[in-house]
Amino acid sequence: MMTVFSKKNNFPKRSFHILLTLAALLALPQVALAEEEEFLIGATTHFAGYKGDADENISVFSQAQLSSPRDDTQFERWDKVKGVYTPKDIYTKYLINAEKHQLSPIQIIAHNPPMFERIITPEQIESFTRFGETIVRENKGKTKYYQIFNEWDSAYGRNPQCSSEAYMRLLKVMYPRLKKIDPACVVLSTSICAGEKFLLECIKGGLLNYCDGVSFHSYAFRPSGIYQEGALDPEAYTKYIGRIAELIRKHNNGKYANLYLTETGWPMHSELYGYDEETVANYVARVFLLARTIPGVKGLWWYDFQDDGYDHRVFENNFGLTTCDLTPKSGLYVLRSIASVVRRGKMQKILKTPDSSVRVLQFAMPDGSDVLAVWTLSPNCRKQIIFNRGSAPAEPLKLLLAGQTEPMVRQWGFREWMNALHPHRWFGFAKKNSDLFSVSVTGRPMLIFGKLDGVRVAEVKTIPRPAVKTGNFASMIIPEQIVSSGSWISFSGDMNYRMMMESATKESRSIDARFRIDVAGEAMKVTVEVTDDKHVQNFPKHELWKGDSVQFAFAAFDSHRSMPRRGTEYTLALGSSGPTVNRESAQNNTKTPTQMKCDIRREGPKLIYQAVVPMAELGIEKGNVFGFSIIVNDNDGMGRKAYLHWGDGVYPAKNPLEYNWILQGR
Repeated sequence: MMTVFSKKNNFPKRSFHILLTLAALLALPQVALAEEEEFLIGATTHFAGYKGDADENISVFSQAQLSSPRDDTQFERWDKVKGVYTPKDIYTKYLINAEKHQLSPIQIIAHNPPMFERIITPEQIESFTRFGETIVRENKGKTKYYQIFNEWDSAYGRNPQCSSEAYMRLLKVMYPRLKKIDPACVVLSTSICAGEKFLLECIKGGLLNYCDGVSFHSYAFRPSGIYQEGALDPEAYTKYIGRIAELIRKHNNGKYANLYLTETGWPMHSELYGYDEETVANYVARVFLLARTIPGVKGLWWYDFQDDGYDHRVFENNFGLTTCDLTPKSGLYVLRSIASVVRRGKMQKILKTPDSSVRVLQFAMPDGSDVLAVWTLSPNCRKQIIFNRGSAPAEPLKLLLAGQTEPMVRQWGFREWMNALHPHRWFGFAKKNSDLFSVSVTGRPMLIFGKLDGVRVAEVKTIPRPAVKTGNFASMIIPEQIVSSGSWISFSGDMNYRMMMESATKESRSIDARFRIDVAGEAMKVTVEVTDDKHVQNFPKHELWKGDSVQFAFAAFDSHRSMPRRGTEYTLALGSSGPTVNRESAQNNTKTPTQMKCDIRREGPKLIYQAVVPMAELGIEKGNVFGFSIIVNDNDGMGRKAYLHWGDGVYPAKNPLEYNWILQGR
């Protein structure tokens, strides 16, 4: 997310241009912060979703030196009696603990309707605004930051309710009423996640006049949008956010706005675009340090603080700085070690280096000392950076590798007794130069503390260190279940039941299901039997999944015998007009209508789904193994309550690597 402050605030007089070329980045001039307030470092929490323990989470959060948790205040969960807003105990406890630990939480004034439905009518806007007024009134003098909605534009371009015009109608009503209650509060816009077009439309609609800040979300962990080509690392992320800063300045009378980057992160799952824990720890350090180089950025929030689950295959389960039980990962220790520099240091400049892969950032600390943060982007090597003291005093230095707790004290002076460029050439008793100092770095930042103003990079040498084994991601993941066609598969147990609403509990589960797949000539026959106490299906074809329905997906292995990135997915449902089929996606991207034949009928308490689809439509060759996953949606009349699943990759993420496998019977 990115937050932009209104025109009435004070901004730097000097222009600060982030050029998108590496040469310009390294030549970046000295940077001055817009204000003296502390930079916010935070993470997303999920107390509104009843995840975690408020006492322990906030305790660990504070110990890690993070300063700003970000969580929801969800309208639907507080509005059980119309017009009476009652906070949930876990959320109240969370805010009390945040205040106790002197944290600065962002409260998202949130709405939790069915997917992609927004607050657009005057009555809805008024009700939601009164809810926001209650939140601000109750927390006046205790908390400062409020955000009006999260990712309004998540279906931008596909749903008119997610338009910029619809959001601006809400914002123009809410903002002045929240500020009237607490003029000192900071009101942030929705987290813009659809990119520049939606942002520009909002700005042209008056965004900067109706909020104190604009939030921005961007993720660089997989190819998408502006990250389609090139590196997927903090440097690519920073380059893009710098572009956003420039875009807003261009439409803000030439002034940079204060940006709140409220979500970014790299997941640590085991499948495609998953990262190992040590790489993510490196990225944690770099993205927070680099955020200080972008003009106007007031804070950065990692997504998220605590893992959402234990399933190693699901990326949404594995973004956390801690595991589900609050066991710290390497990234948390790294963030704690650099927190004082990021929070309280002033970004001074990016030092020029003769090696484009080396980054050297200089910060000025409140006590008058300086800090250099140094790392390299080059893999499988160390970079030896030799500094010249220049006009800096010959005082002791302290070195701290991000993630460590105690720095090592060093003195100025460098004696090159071994040649880094020629590892077998020994210099022996070479003369020591008291004006030089060297460190050898990798992708994890090294912090150098001392009186460093005037220091320059004199030389950079590469020390090769090839990886023992490359960490390249395997093209094939063996699933948890591989079964043969022609037999019934039950997936009715608690482990297969996933809850979507508060009313859904394992105790209230009232749905069972089983399926079988048979090879019928040149077609696949899928039979699903569902037992459910109540059938609700009154949704249009493209939203069948909101009601009682079945979703399943096939994936044919590609020519390299690996799973593709796209499957062929269908939704089947029985509505008032009879059976309906919607093909959600096709592995071969065909636009030709599906040739599936479908029958859905009742047999006593059961609903029987039978579908026959040609193998040619699926791209599956007779006799070959293929990927398959299925979910059965449950709606008892109050929205999608829960679903049963066999395999993953259909929901919440579309990912054939998470499908189970079916062996075609002989």
